[in-house]
Formats: sequence, C-alpha cells, structure tokens
Amino acid sequence: MEEFFKKYGFGMEEKPDEQLLSIRDMADDYYDAVKNLKEAQKTLAEFEELKKEELKETPGEHAVSLKDAEKEAEKINASIDNAKQNILAYESRLDTLRESLDEWEELGDILKELKLEQEEEKKLYKYTSTAKDALVKAKETMTSRYVKPLLESLKTYYKTITGLNPEVLHMDANTNITIDEAGLQRDAELFSTGYRDLFGIALRVAFADAMYTEEIPFLIMDDPFVNLDDSKLKNVREFLKILSEKYQILYFTCSNSR
Repeated sequence: MEEFFKKYGFGMEEKPDEQLLSIRDMADDYYDAVKNLKEAQKTLAEFEELKKEELKETPGEHAVSLKDAEKEAEKINASIDNAKQNILAYESRLDTLRESLDEWEELGDILKELKLEQEEEKKLYKYTSTAKDALVKAKETMTSRYVKPLLESLKTYYKTITGLNPEVLHMDANTNITIDEAGLQRDAELFSTGYRDLFGIALRVAFADAMYTEEIPFLIMDDPFVNLDDSKLKNVREFLKILSEKYQILYFTCSNSR
C-alpha cells in the first residue's frame, strides 16, 4: 500500500481508507473546477459583449474603462488558462487513481483470502503441535514403564554373550544405551560394529521379554552375529540356547560356523 501511494505522489497516512476518501474529494474539486471554468467563460463572454455595446454608444466616455477592461480580460484569460492546466492535471491524476483504486481493491480481496488461509494454517499448527506433544508424552510414559525390566533383561543377555560385568550398562527414558568406561559413560554407538550388533540383538530380545508377558511370540533372526569374532560365538550359542528355552527361534544364515 505504501508503494501504491508513493507511486502517485502521496505519502501513506495512518488511515489509508480515509486518505482514499480525501483523494475522492480531490476528484470532486476537479468537477467543481470544470463548473467554475464554464461559469467564468460565460461571465467573460457576457462582460465582453456588454463592453462592446457600451463602446458603441459612447466610445469617448469609456476609452479609459476599455483599457481597464482589457487588463481585466487578460487576468481572466490567464485564470482560465491556469484552470485548464489544472483540469488536465486533475484528469490525468484521476484516471491514474481510478486504475490504482481498482488494483488496491483487488489486492484487498487477495489479502482477505490470505488472512483466512493464515487462520486455517494457525489452527492446523495448533492441532499438530498438540498432537506432537501428546505423542511425545505417550512415548516417554510407555518407555519409562519398560526401562527397568528392559535394563534387567539387557544386563542378563549382555553378561551371557560377553561374560563381562553388566553393571556398566545404563539406559535412559529413550532406551539409549551407555557403557561405563574409564570413568565416563560412553554411547553404545561409539563402539565397534560387532558390539553395536550385540547391543541391538540383546535390546530387541529384552523388548520381547518386557512386552510379551503372557502370550510368547517366536523370534526371527537374520544372522545378527555376522560381525562378531569367533571368540564370542561360543557365548552366542549359549545365549541362543537360553533363549530357546522360552522362545521358538527361526535363525537364518549362510555360514557353516553359525
């Protein structure tokens, strides 16, 4: 809107709608100027005709008055010329403002549509944010419910496979695993591929233990120990033996060693 007013020589005021009404008043002034011009032309013509008649009757008596009349006529003609110029300027400006007013009204309609669209987007954002918060809270609630039994099962399977102290394992509410090493808790993702696979399979079985307390499912393993070295395969077999006492296991592999 500021660019619109600037384009046609106006500075944008605080209330653009009132400013447009003011511009409309200028247009009314233009029509008044046209009316005044016609009246002035008529008055001039009557004046000139009257003076002509007076000069015909007593030319000597009105010789001085004629000069004054000519000067007055020159002033009137100058005023008429000036009025004509103003009228032309008003006409040009008025045409421009009419076109711009149409454009402004069209932009106003677009603005209304965008405001409605924005309101809908705000509602959608509010609903989405609410749903997200609810889902995060639900996830945290569900996870915290399973953290303790998950960690206990994970420690048992970790000790079975590695033979190491399981108390070095820790788990947060998002089931992220850390391991105590050299006085620091290190993320499980920082360990070797074999260890990451080990944590992964132990955690998945721990989830099965925590989730299925009544109906026991079967487990499908697609050679999850492919990255373990031979020294750990003995413990892996013991791990699978213990699991098979509770679960039916379908183990797929192409390796004779497994």
